[in-house]
Amino acid sequence: MLSSDEFSLIESASQVPTLNPPEAKSKIYILELAQEPIQARMCGFGDSDRRVIDPVPVVELFVLTSSGLKERPLEGSLDANVVVHVGLRTENFEIPETNQFLPNLLVGNLTSSCVFLSEISDSFAENILNPQSPRCLFVFTDLSIRSFGKYTLSFSLIFFSL
Repeated sequence: MLSSDEFSLIESASQVPTLNPPEAKSKIYILELAQEPIQARMCGFGDSDRRVIDPVPVVELFVLTSSGLKERPLEGSLDANVVVHVGLRTENFEIPETNQFLPNLLVGNLTSSCVFLSEISDSFAENILNPQSPRCLFVFTDLSIRSFGKYTLSFSLIFFSL
């Protein structure tokens, strides 16, 4: 097993993603980790031997305002389809080498679409008096690593129009 100092994640910011609709070019988007994995165990090549990264990576999207403040995007304000793609990097932030026997080190669902969720308190009165704005989250529930080593996950924000 990897310890928390051996398995870390990086924050990723995207000002102008590769596939970007015209309305998004004037905004700066920031991805921040809402939940960071602590460890991962190497899995085998079969589907029955998959061991998911624990806890699952959760990334939150923010929009940087002209005054430099981070704001949560409002539900419905993202006109285009938005996804986040996750990739695997070595501890030196390089793309890991692969070979014919091990073509993909990171397996599972490598993309996640935006889900707007609100935090709910145990107190009904607290939920009514202080409602929380929904958070734009990307949850990666099915990620596994096939080879032993020290790795970092990298996240890319992608906009696309249909």
